[in-house]
Amino acid sequence: MPLVTDPITYNVHERGRKFRGRDRNFDTALLAKMINGSDVQEKVKHGDMLGYFGHWPRVKFGMATVEGGIDKESGKAVSLPMAVRTVELSATPDGTITHREEFLDTEAGHIAEGLYKSKAGGFSSAIDAVPNTTPYIPRAFHGFDYVYEPNYSTNRGHKLVLDSIGPEMAALLDQVIEHAAVEQAEMVQLFDSLHAQHERALDTLERISNERDLLVERLASASGKSRTAVLDGLITEDVRVAPTLVLAADLDQWTKFRDMDLVRLDRLPDPPVPRTAESEFAERKYNFRR
Repeated sequence: MPLVTDPITYNVHERGRKFRGRDRNFDTALLAKMINGSDVQEKVKHGDMLGYFGHWPRVKFGMATVEGGIDKESGKAVSLPMAVRTVELSATPDGTITHREEFLDTEAGHIAEGLYKSKAGGFSSAIDAVPNTTPYIPRAFHGFDYVYEPNYSTNRGHKLVLDSIGPEMAALLDQVIEHAAVEQAEMVQLFDSLHAQHERALDTLERISNERDLLVERLASASGKSRTAVLDGLITEDVRVAPTLVLAADLDQWTKFRDMDLVRLDRLPDPPVPRTAESEFAERKYNFRR
């Protein structure tokens, strides 16, 4: 059975940290109204509020969860497996948030679940807020991801907030996990590069295999015909007689030798037979009879 956490409760004004991460000054009344609203609660009810292992998919492909996307550097499609699902969620106007999470039966979910059982890491919320507002005015709640070092150390259950800053809505990681996220992004780029090289190698092998099959087909169809099959500088003369591939240069030299004009030789006269007394007597006797 999938592991579901006990209720996890934390307050956005109490991070449980002094030296790492950053404080968040939310308009807690608006945050609670949004979390308890129909849109967010319907996603929770239908099991649609999913989260990743780590924040990097949101940084790379946007705040809302997606099945995958096209990596701009490699141009390859990337699949993004989910790790957790929010099954209960509520908030109060003072900034207290309570939630329960289910670890999914995926590779990413198993990793996150293993960390959770080992009391390592914690949950981190993903929230869009109106840029340059004090306090932060939230406008979208996207659920929770499982991270190594949550900004809210109280959001472990044994959250980091993705802010929206900039002219429109730019999501950034908290400083607590920013360095780790950069390393993860670099690892993703390296994986994409290796994947692209692997795909190119497979394409080359497929092309070579197709060319080999074409040659075999040509050789088979040449039965009963006088023809020359050519492949990458290798030539086979009449396949009925010489099915072995030979170098084109050797075959050319052999063909010139076969077709060259040879010097005509006349037959020499037979050598004279030595004359003896018996042969002279026989010749006189033959002439006398004539």
